[in-house]
Formats: sequence, C-alpha cells, structure tokens
Amino acid sequence: MAFTKFLFVVTLITIASAGFVWEDDDDLFPGFSDAFKMPEIPEIKSLEFDDIKTHVAGDNEQYTGESKSSYSSSSTVNGKTVSSGGVSELTNDGKAVEEKVMEYKDGD
Repeated sequence: MAFTKFLFVVTLITIASAGFVWEDDDDLFPGFSDAFKMPEIPEIKSLEFDDIKTHVAGDNEQYTGESKSSYSSSSTVNGKTVSSGGVSELTNDGKAVEEKVMEYKDGD
C-alpha cells in the first residue's frame, strides 16, 4: 500500500513537471470553453400574489394560477405556550378568483 501511494505521488510530480499546468487560472477547462458555451438564460420575473389575483385570461388563453402559503408561531407568555398560525389559498382560473383563509390561535 505504501508503494502504491509512493507511485501516485511520483506520478503527480512528473505530470506537474512535464508542463501539464494550466496557465490561465480563470478557465477551469482550457480549450473546452469555446466548445461548450452555455446559452443565455433570460431573467424570469417572479409572480407576486397580486399578479395571480388580478390576471384575467385573454382570448384563446387558458390560465390557471394558484398560490398557497402558511405560517405558524408560538411563544411562551407567563409560563404558558401560546400557538397561532394560518393557511391561505388563492385560485384563479382566468375568469373567477377564489380565496380561502384559515387562521387559528390557542384559546380561540
């Protein structure tokens, strides 16, 4: 095993000494960067809650938008743990908008 490690180290030193060192540190794979160009990806605008809620489908457009969100929290007040949370769901089929909200709190 020690002899194998020795051969491995000697091989690495030989390769480095033989000029197999890349001169351009900015290019990870010299010579390949021109062959494999990544296409430009346009910036994608994120949809906001109001964008989904207010969109009206145009002629010959089929649209379905959904937004779901939830939250929860808990705190300790005077030694008692109080929890609360909620869930909201928005559905827009291009013509009608339906919004559902459910909230809870300990003691309610």
